[in-house]
Amino acid sequence: MDPSCTSLPLQIFIKEERVEEDSDYEGGSRNIRQTHASNGKTKNKQVLYKQCTLCEYRSVLAKALRKHMKSQHPEVKPYQCHHCSFQTAIHRNLKRHIMSHHTGEKPHKCTHCDYKSVQAGNLKAHIMTHHTNEKPHQCAFCEYSTVHSGNLRRHVMTNHTGEKPHKCPHCDYKAVQSSKIKQHIMTKHTGEKPHQCLQCEYRSVTAVGLRRHIMTNHSEEVPFQCSQCDYRSITVAALNRHIMTIHTGERPFHCPLCNYKAVQSSYLKEHIKSRHTDKKAHQCPYCDYSNSSLKSLKSHIMANHTGEKPHQCPYCDYKAVQAGTLKTHIMAHHTNEKPFQCPYCDFKTVLGSRLKIHIMGNHTGEKPHQCSDCDYRSVTANALKRHVMANHTGEKPHECSYCNYKAVRSSSLKEHIMAHHTNEKPYQCPHCSYGTVRSSSLRTHIMSNHP
Repeated sequence: MDPSCTSLPLQIFIKEERVEEDSDYEGGSRNIRQTHASNGKTKNKQVLYKQCTLCEYRSVLAKALRKHMKSQHPEVKPYQCHHCSFQTAIHRNLKRHIMSHHTGEKPHKCTHCDYKSVQAGNLKAHIMTHHTNEKPHQCAFCEYSTVHSGNLRRHVMTNHTGEKPHKCPHCDYKAVQSSKIKQHIMTKHTGEKPHQCLQCEYRSVTAVGLRRHIMTNHSEEVPFQCSQCDYRSITVAALNRHIMTIHTGERPFHCPLCNYKAVQSSYLKEHIKSRHTDKKAHQCPYCDYSNSSLKSLKSHIMANHTGEKPHQCPYCDYKAVQAGTLKTHIMAHHTNEKPFQCPYCDFKTVLGSRLKIHIMGNHTGEKPHQCSDCDYRSVTANALKRHVMANHTGEKPHECSYCNYKAVRSSSLKEHIMAHHTNEKPYQCPHCSYGTVRSSSLRTHIMSNHP
């Protein structure tokens, strides 16, 4: 027992009972039948059952009883962390929790790189993902393969069978994973945020969210390094997305209604809601804009109506609606980081999406997005959408709140508001008093007047 935890022994909830069993009983456990088969002289034998003291369930296997306790009596969590309020029904989970969240111990080390992990299984997955490129679990319905059997099960339910076995007791929400139900309940119903940052007041529903917050706001650590370029990430999931998007081109999530493929299941889900259903549940209270994504609606409201920009640059007066936009600004204008390198030329960029567009536009000539009304093709879905609105539907969804101006692009509306209403000029020349609403205009000015 780890000295840094207090616990009630699990045996309190287990009672052992010896029962005489007939070896010919076909319903007995596999272990019992094997024992009797090895001793032909013995007709009856006493078997040691492990009995749950909270109900009538019993089993000869301790593992089966632990699984029963976890699924049928989840409120029984005898192992308590001494450092925080974490409790669990399984002792090894407590040991993992303490190493992950308190001691920082990572006993399993990769022989190929500096990676270390708390669990041997995570190390094995790391080696297959980053060094041997093994993906032993293959989907029977499509080309998807993965390192983890759990990922394959989730993929099949999400993309092929539509099965969602876990249901919220408070509403109609269903999920593929039980962990998603737990997060949903805390986010939507109880408001519980059990993971507290020790350096500020931030709280999170998930441990992953807390770790991401700590590395983003209180640490310079960026532990996950791409083996093919200079890109680094604070999460292994972000690194895997980067590798598939920029290097391998892998898109394991396939739309059942069109040829769209995605790196993430959430991207596919958003695609189906926005492209194949008329339902856009989130309506802007200020204009006709609606979106299937609540996050997109919030960004729209701040960018087009309230003017709120909660993310402040620490180097200059620049503010942004989204944290990702601020991060891009800092790399582009202050740190001069350009982690994405073109494999065909010297082009580098701040964003992986820009590199992808650059490669298709300048090297491969690929234009995957086809207009259904004419022969126009484009590199990006947004370019196709703008083409359709400008040339076929005449739609201009972005309306100025100060005048009758409308635009196809939100960026055009933003420039209009700054140029004609607020007189903002966020792009300032470092050599003279020239300012502009467009970064491209500033670059042109500098090349023309300050070569």
